[in-house]
Amino acid sequence: MAPTLSPDSCMSAQNTASAILDNRSSWNDRAEVHANGGYGDLSQLVTDPTAITGVAQRDLEALRPHLPNGSLADLKLLHLQCHIGTDTLCWPRLCTGETWGLDFSPTALAHARDLANKAGVAVTYVEGDARFAADVPELEAHLGTFNAIVTSAGTITWLPELTEWAHSIERLLAPGGVFMIRDDHPLLAALGFAGTEVIGDYKSGSLSSYDMDVTYVTDPNNDHVAQKLAHTKNHNWTHDFQEIVEALTAAGLSIEALCEDEVAEWQSLPMLEFHSEDESWRMPAGFPTSPSCSPSSPAKCAKRFFAAHSCPRPNSERHDPWSSSPHASSCVPGSTQTPRRSTPSLATRAWAPPPGGLRMRARSRASTSCATSCAARNNMPSRCWAAESSSERLVS
Repeated sequence: MAPTLSPDSCMSAQNTASAILDNRSSWNDRAEVHANGGYGDLSQLVTDPTAITGVAQRDLEALRPHLPNGSLADLKLLHLQCHIGTDTLCWPRLCTGETWGLDFSPTALAHARDLANKAGVAVTYVEGDARFAADVPELEAHLGTFNAIVTSAGTITWLPELTEWAHSIERLLAPGGVFMIRDDHPLLAALGFAGTEVIGDYKSGSLSSYDMDVTYVTDPNNDHVAQKLAHTKNHNWTHDFQEIVEALTAAGLSIEALCEDEVAEWQSLPMLEFHSEDESWRMPAGFPTSPSCSPSSPAKCAKRFFAAHSCPRPNSERHDPWSSSPHASSCVPGSTQTPRRSTPSLATRAWAPPPGGLRMRARSRASTSCATSCAARNNMPSRCWAAESSSERLVS
């Protein structure tokens, strides 16, 4: 169901604040729907200590090349815009030493804490706007201590701007820390999630305001009131690749990888087909693969991934977060998920520069990546907040 675009393309600060409140009310409602059947039967995820969501598994595969020994063992991780925590609770199972989750929806966090308690995993959840995560009271004592920060599956479209977001990530990352974002391709918004014809703006700064009383996992044939949203106003902002890269680098992060892929996490275009073997959505056979999409040349749906790294701050007295503990190459024997090709992403990290090498500013880091979403159980389509499109890979 494609949203109806608003003719407004900009907002005053007051209207932006109002839009954020609209979105939070909508996501409070979504959390109730998703936790009570919208994401399918969550009992297996809770009771099976080896269960890993498809989103978390693909996030790990995107993150792995940027980790010491390819492992999260004993590292400290923050999951931004974690929603009800179905992916967040998987990180302790993947051997993080300490896991945090942040979301702006108190209802979502209540369900996230409940799921973590039932699963018997330790996750610290805090409420806050991802743009200002470093200013959340519970996190102020943890600035510069996170080895990894992750966000994925339709996250930044809910943020009005990325400058504060990137600087907040930089402040939270430890020297050498990595930020990874896997998120929807910005081209899909220009396609209106409706086909292969461009009907909206691609460049950053565009706003889509719409009313919708269902979520992205709602069965269109299900009119049950429990699946309906009481708060229907939603607002999404467009962020193109230039804005994302410039926000991260301006915050002092080093872009380490940028990837695009043809796999989507939800049916972001009507012709996509669901592949149960890897819980993904793809273009049907015969459609061309293209790094861009135009009205006459449909592109395969893809996600974007970014990874960014942080550089050590000069005269810093903090210890090296990568050498504080041994790192195993694998930590989840018998996991119910097998490694899969990572979704498109961007990775940035904080590196200690080699002798005579190029130095980054004395700032920590970030990484981004295209988001895949948690696959609903019982052969239901995987969940995702937004969409992806296009296929290309760039590593720097």
